Amino acid sequence: MRVLLISPYFFPYKGVGAIRMTSLASYLISKKCEVFVARLESYIDCSNSSLPKNLEGITFLNIQEKDFNHNLLNVLEFISTKQKFDKVIISVGPYYTLKLVPKFFLRLKLKVILDFRDLWIFEEKRSPLLRYIKNKLFLLFSYPTELKAINLAEAVIFVTQGDYKIMSFFYPLLKPKFYLIPNGYNDYGDHTLLIHNNFISYDKITISVLGKFSYYDLKSSLFFLNKIAHFKDNFIIKHYGVKEDVPEFFSTFKDIYSYCGYIESVKTIHELRESNLNLIIYPLKTGLGTKVYDYIFANKPILLIGTKKSAIYNLLKTFKNFYFLDHNSARNWNLDFLFNLPKELDTNFKVSQYSRENSNNLFYNLLKG
Repeated sequence: MRVLLISPYFFPYKGVGAIRMTSLASYLISKKCEVFVARLESYIDCSNSSLPKNLEGITFLNIQEKDFNHNLLNVLEFISTKQKFDKVIISVGPYYTLKLVPKFFLRLKLKVILDFRDLWIFEEKRSPLLRYIKNKLFLLFSYPTELKAINLAEAVIFVTQGDYKIMSFFYPLLKPKFYLIPNGYNDYGDHTLLIHNNFISYDKITISVLGKFSYYDLKSSLFFLNKIAHFKDNFIIKHYGVKEDVPEFFSTFKDIYSYCGYIESVKTIHELRESNLNLIIYPLKTGLGTKVYDYIFANKPILLIGTKKSAIYNLLKTFKNFYFLDHNSARNWNLDFLFNLPKELDTNFKVSQYSRENSNNLFYNLLKG
């Protein structure tokens, strides 16, 4: 089976936008598929990363970012005289790829599968009222683009049950072509290195954050730090991921907040497993964030600061040692539980059901029909 993946963000791009399609490409290679990937060339020039063994065999179409769609169509029209694709998957996010669908249908006679990493028009956003209204007006003008793309698509995939329900509500007649394929934890190679929870005791209670810390809710992150600061001799918060431009992190809370930067994925899981608690601040009702499955794989107690009316709460509440604080009632937070944390998130669950391999297999079965 010859498969074309259109994913502007792809290896060696290090952001979360590349993970899903990079993982899928690797899986399809392992299934003996012939894989083509259209990606942005701008992230290749600035990287010293060599191609991993699991991605060898991919044919790359490196496309300039300016006029990406136009440049890609020109390349594909040339290739299509020699190559016929059995399936085409477009990663939706960035959203300009939606405009490719009618052109694929009319010029290349190809139907596509859309993979919405996040929602676009109907995405929940937390922003000041005037900016929120401005964004919504802009997105309403984009509605015909999304509708046309979904209507012409062979299948449309969503990452969470919440996204699936929202899109089913707004596009009820198109629901038969909708599918749910969640994310999962990454393939960390030799899993035997990570099977056992070798708890390492530190002088301080260690709380780890992987990915975004204050991005979704600055107020809650600062309030949590302020509460922890009363016990600064007892706690340290380690943050792995993009450095966030919040001056208070590096001044007021410098004794309890430690920015650790990016580290390699297997080492990240080791760090999560060596923590006493892993923290997620995510107040949105839809979506799951980007790292929740890595937290589950690490199998250490998880604290969510957010809302109970959310997809991420419904996922995590099933685990024995999951803790929750309502972001709307911060003044009532009781943090006594932090001084008596268990060593594991749970002892009775099958971790493989949350793997990307499991999700990639759902993709593969859909491609096979």
